Amino acid sequence: MEDLHSVQLDSISIKASCCQSDLCSDYSNLCSSTHKSHTLPILHAPIVATFDDDLLAGIPLRQSKHSDLETIGALRAQEDWSQLIADMRGYRGSLGEKFNIVSVTAPECLPDRIEALAYMVEYAFLYDDYLENATISDGAAVTRARLGHKKMGELAIGKMAAIDPERTVYAVKAWTEWAAQVKEQPKDTSFRNFVDYFKCRVEDLGAGFWASTLIFGLALTLSHFEVEQCQRLTSHGFEAITLVNDLYSWDKERDEASLAGQEEVMNAVWVLMREHGIGENRAKALLLEKIMQCVRRFTVVVDNVNIDPDVSTEVKRFVNAVMSVHAGNVLWSRYCPRYHREEGWSELQREMIEKGVDAVLKARDLGSK
Repeated sequence: MEDLHSVQLDSISIKASCCQSDLCSDYSNLCSSTHKSHTLPILHAPIVATFDDDLLAGIPLRQSKHSDLETIGALRAQEDWSQLIADMRGYRGSLGEKFNIVSVTAPECLPDRIEALAYMVEYAFLYDDYLENATISDGAAVTRARLGHKKMGELAIGKMAAIDPERTVYAVKAWTEWAAQVKEQPKDTSFRNFVDYFKCRVEDLGAGFWASTLIFGLALTLSHFEVEQCQRLTSHGFEAITLVNDLYSWDKERDEASLAGQEEVMNAVWVLMREHGIGENRAKALLLEKIMQCVRRFTVVVDNVNIDPDVSTEVKRFVNAVMSVHAGNVLWSRYCPRYHREEGWSELQREMIEKGVDAVLKARDLGSK
């Protein structure tokens, strides 16, 4: 098996200090890769829960046993953000006492990639929240934020490129496209109906970005045709992921809008309330029905893919990985501090937030991978 960590490419070179648009032109290098992906590894990701409910019935919920590495990566991102842009210690992003988002949505992520991927995902949370709530008017602060974002991007890309430069190309392309979408997303929340909102919301999710994290984390090798095939096959899966986010983030977003004096919220619950003239609980129930429709459709697709001899192993791995993303997203959303103020952090997370990642690693004689 060729070592993906030390591969040298003739066609492209990514350096930790580079975050330029020429890296985002195309993912043809990834598609024509000479690598062969790892066979599906056993990463000690046991089933941690099963739920007999409409969203998760029959779907095994797994969690990587390397979640401490995710804690390290995510908190390093918070530390860098605090140093470069603004203090975000204790930020409610991807981590939680019970579950971290990467560990449950990508339980088969290779252990040596978890920390780098967690850094990128936490940066994505910070970036999204920062743009939504940014009210900077001071010129110096604007310059600091702009330079800080650039440096954070370089750090995130550098960590991934040091492990797998080829797949990082695809991640950078997807990240750049998603970031541009978020930045240009209209702030108008006056959607006339759920259909109009849903189309905009799915684009806002950044399915390409999240797909690229799976390709990197699982070291998948997909041809250009297979990338397009995966996009088609997993559309219902990402629709479910999008709506689950709206369902569980509603209370947080409603309260934040109220504090900001905003009457409208960019959330499916709000859109359904206004479209149908119904209350919050009925709108949540209606949204749950729509999520269940997406899950049922995606489950049929996954079952058919798994028995189709014409579908490649790599595509099957990707499609099943998206099902894990859905299941893990539901599990994480039910318990994460981001959506539930009563939830907190693990002992290790609290200690690292208070004392710093490196100080705790040194005191415990540990090291990030």
